[in-house]
Amino acid sequence: MNGQFQDLMKITRPHRILKQMGNSDSLERCRDKEYFQNYKKDITYKFNTHGYRDDEWPIDLENVVWCVGDSATLGTALPFEDTWPQVLQKKIKKRCLNIGQEGTSNDTIRLRAEFIDKRYKPTNIIIMWSYLSRRRKNGIDMHYDRYDFGIEEDLKNFSHNFSQVEKLNSNIIHLFGSGMVLDLKKINHDMLVYFFTKLNLPGKDHVKKLNFFTLVDLARDGMHAGCITNQNICDAIKNQLKK
Repeated sequence: MNGQFQDLMKITRPHRILKQMGNSDSLERCRDKEYFQNYKKDITYKFNTHGYRDDEWPIDLENVVWCVGDSATLGTALPFEDTWPQVLQKKIKKRCLNIGQEGTSNDTIRLRAEFIDKRYKPTNIIIMWSYLSRRRKNGIDMHYDRYDFGIEEDLKNFSHNFSQVEKLNSNIIHLFGSGMVLDLKKINHDMLVYFFTKLNLPGKDHVKKLNFFTLVDLARDGMHAGCITNQNICDAIKNQLKK
């Protein structure tokens, strides 16, 4: 494993990262304390030797599905078996690797997808994009307030990452939560196509490839997607995977 892989892909201290990025899965930081306290399922966080919330990866990575994203992919405030990569793995009966990191930016997500595509040449990479206001600066993912850039700059940054990923050889499946654009209460394909076209952004011809999902239930923190939502997400993914 070379240094580039370690720098980009390996998270050496996942528990510290969860704490630093403001993990919402605690009674103090959750949105609804009563909901948190009444949540019935047990939740534990275990990380593999690469630093991801996943079982150890197989030696042969030729026939796996790569699932790249932020805390929604990691499965913050959910039992491990209810994370969407685990749900998908059961549905398609193929190993799905969880490359989810708390608080990661779309810049980092794009870099990881490019690295995976170049090194492993997988058939499928699934990306769950993160909040548009986040940025990667000096190799570190930063939680910028949305007003530091504004929606136009956020969309330009996202369009760059999106269009670069669209150039990869792998089949890319894009997931996009309605809350990822913080300035817009309700976002859909038509609105995103409008903004991409108005701003003449790269990727405007491919925006409709984004799979939007709606939160129909919530994880323990009252913020992240719940297990039913993840089931719905994986049903949509299953129909788009290339064999």
